[in-house]
Amino acid sequence: MSKKKMNSRSLESVAQDLDSAMMTSAVMSSQSAVDKKRKSWISDDDISSDVITISRELQCNQQLEITMVREELLKKQKESDEKSKSSNALRVELDEKSKSFDVLRQELQQLEEKYSVELTTGEHFLNSARGKTLLMSTGEKAIEGYRTSSAFRDDVLQQALTIHDQVVVECRRQLQETKIVSEDIVRMIDSSVPEPGD
Repeated sequence: MSKKKMNSRSLESVAQDLDSAMMTSAVMSSQSAVDKKRKSWISDDDISSDVITISRELQCNQQLEITMVREELLKKQKESDEKSKSSNALRVELDEKSKSFDVLRQELQQLEEKYSVELTTGEHFLNSARGKTLLMSTGEKAIEGYRTSSAFRDDVLQQALTIHDQVVVECRRQLQETKIVSEDIVRMIDSSVPEPGD
């Protein structure tokens, strides 16, 4: 009796173990099917293609950044070169102006020295007997030249007319004061000469 009970229990245990094993197998088989489906959804080729695409995008982005950085560096280099050229041009211009200034300063110094020598020499010469003779001769020639010029003749005539008018006016005044002759005769004396104040 007890053996039958033990056998029945063993059978039940074996049955439970079989049920458990079958369930486990079913679960694993279901999981395997799911895994297979997942693997069928994402193949190795798809993954490889995605990796290649991402890699290419990264390379493109890196290349673009490198190109932008290179362009910026080239731009700054160009600006630096232009500033350097401008600085060199200014330096050359400054050097040329400095040389020109030095030349002008030397010329000025030479002129000052020459003027000083000529001034000293001229003063000595004019104070000498020969210099005085030359001055007198030059003055006489200038006076003679002026006397023979038309300007001198015009000046003499103008002075003579002025003196003539003054004499006529003075004669009229004296005759009027002395009343030696009549007023009509006084007016007849060179009527072309106006009275003072007319």
